[in-house]
Amino acid sequence: GTALPLTAATEPPLPQIVRQTEQPYISDLFVGTVAKRQIFAVAVPVRIGEEAPSALVMSLEPERLVEVLNEGGIPDGWLAAISDRNNINMARSRFAARFVGQRVPSESLRQYAGRPEGVITTTDFEGQHSLHAFHFSRLSGWRMAAWAPLPVVEAPLRQAWTLFLTSGAVLLSLSLLGALGLGRLMAAPIAELRRAGTALGQGQPVEPFSSTLREADELSLVLARASE
Repeated sequence: GTALPLTAATEPPLPQIVRQTEQPYISDLFVGTVAKRQIFAVAVPVRIGEEAPSALVMSLEPERLVEVLNEGGIPDGWLAAISDRNNINMARSRFAARFVGQRVPSESLRQYAGRPEGVITTTDFEGQHSLHAFHFSRLSGWRMAAWAPLPVVEAPLRQAWTLFLTSGAVLLSLSLLGALGLGRLMAAPIAELRRAGTALGQGQPVEPFSSTLREADELSLVLARASE
């Protein structure tokens, strides 16, 4: 009977989405029915012949995304974040627990203007005026962002044009690296789970695998046992 936070979506009908599209699907942030906390999920179809009557669903904690961000070599004083299709913050390289589930500032959303990537000046979650780069990931439908407060960027740079051109390029590179990190984390395990689901649906043995995603590896062990 407890009301959900306004920034959190309810659990999406992942099996239904996957059955309709017959494609893997990565959800936005939502409050899990069982977990009772904010998570996201990956679902892949289980194919039987030409149809996909069911799906494998794997729930993941936002902390897994924080690991991706912090492995990106972010310079001191700079930050990175991931937001979902609903413009809700999923992970952040600093104060992650404090900001998870919060909506991206409206000023940033206005300047994104539906573009797949770019560099803007905006006010961040902490109210600091920042130089901010963003990149939209086609794999997940999420947005990767990297930014630095203007005083941090200005410190080693003296001229305004150099500030915006050089720092903008660096920031955009960081957001792209974050997107690549997300791809490395998710793409291969999703492909492996998709193959495992197809094998299981066809009554074939499933071999457990080792990937970049611990939760996918554990699920592959369960599928391997189920196929015996």
